[in-house]
Amino acid sequence: NEGRHVVVHAVLSPRGSVDGAGELARGLGEQLRADDWLDRVRALWSLRKTRWCDDLEGDQALASALSLFTRLRMVRPDGRAKFTFWDAPEAAPEALSPWFEQSPVPREHHVIFGHWAMLGIRELAGATCLDGGCVYGGRLAAMRLEDHRIVTVAGERVAPAGG
Repeated sequence: NEGRHVVVHAVLSPRGSVDGAGELARGLGEQLRADDWLDRVRALWSLRKTRWCDDLEGDQALASALSLFTRLRMVRPDGRAKFTFWDAPEAAPEALSPWFEQSPVPREHHVIFGHWAMLGIRELAGATCLDGGCVYGGRLAAMRLEDHRIVTVAGERVAPAGG
């Protein structure tokens, strides 16, 4: 949370809070900084089917957060995650909405996020997506927080690992 901005990698769960997401992100960061980080991430990923609820603790909470923070794009009307939709919001079934439309971020803050190439670089009410699909040959984007000016540079298509 940078002043009146909330910067996230991909998403905030509509059922969570900014402070709660920050706490979970710090916990995941500790896992990623460990010498055995890959083993830790694999262990958390194996628990990813855990559904979020407020009483999750420890690895169960981190596993759920890892899944939400990296895979969530659309939510159902009650805020539950819909992990199987990755396209642009305009192509979504009527019952689904983008996660940021149910965001827990206070309205006086602006959410800046990425990790949704199909959404693209887009200014939204209370949010900005900066994912220009750089790894697919699109654009790399950055935003100047003072005035929300977005600058982009051309990206290069990156071949998938092993291919």
